[in-house]
Amino acid sequence: MTNNKPRTNFFQLLLQRYRVVIIADNSLEERMSIRFSILKFFTATLGILIFVVFVTLFIVTNTSLSQYIPGRSKDDVLKSLVALTIQADSLQAALNKRDAYLNNIESVLSGNDSFFINKNSLNSKGIVALENINFEASQEDSILRVEVENEERGALNYAVKESGHFVFFPPVYGYVSDTFDFQKKHFAVDLVAKKNSKVSSVLAGTVVVSDWSSEVGYVIGIQHKNNYLSFYKHNSILLKKVGDFVDAGEHIAVIGNSGEFSTGPHLHFELWHNGSPVNPLDYIKF
Repeated sequence: MTNNKPRTNFFQLLLQRYRVVIIADNSLEERMSIRFSILKFFTATLGILIFVVFVTLFIVTNTSLSQYIPGRSKDDVLKSLVALTIQADSLQAALNKRDAYLNNIESVLSGNDSFFINKNSLNSKGIVALENINFEASQEDSILRVEVENEERGALNYAVKESGHFVFFPPVYGYVSDTFDFQKKHFAVDLVAKKNSKVSSVLAGTVVVSDWSSEVGYVIGIQHKNNYLSFYKHNSILLKKVGDFVDAGEHIAVIGNSGEFSTGPHLHFELWHNGSPVNPLDYIKF
């Protein structure tokens, strides 16, 4: 019985009713009275606090007041960060594509059979040392160069094939001795023609390569619109230099047998699009 008295007194204290009376000072008239217990008072207070908290959270999370919460970024800042992230990804993709494109050109010039699709597939690159090579043309080469340049340019006696908005001209009149083979890493069409046959540009463009290497001999490369790039290898004479603009069908070189990889007078013709080799037979009717 003694142990139950404190608990009984506690519950009695919680349920004990109280009365708050408001009396007018001048007339002592009772104006208002409030009856309550301690339990009801704490229950009502807790309910009001919970209601206020929920209302405050709703207002803060669904209005612009959320921007003023410490540690939370403003909406315009978040949008700017997202836009910058997208731009950074786009720039990285563009850089990878450009690197692959430049590495492909270097691979073609060096006679390497490998080519690059993206930055993750980059391999070692071969670079030809040209310090001790004599690039001066002989007297016979100079005479032949003058004769070719004086001939009518861009003769249209070849069959042509349209590809999109472009008309590709065959680079030389002859027959195909070896075709494009991706599995064998032969990214070109080999064309056999008569001695001193003139090599023509398949499209209008700007000469970006006009050089000589021990592997592919005299090589000339032309950059065309829509990311097309054409290479003409194993020539005997180059008629254009870097920076020259040539029209479609204009003579740019003379067929030859230069370079260690050549097995006879022929033209090794490569066509690249967006940094990757494509089959010239799909674009040109030889």
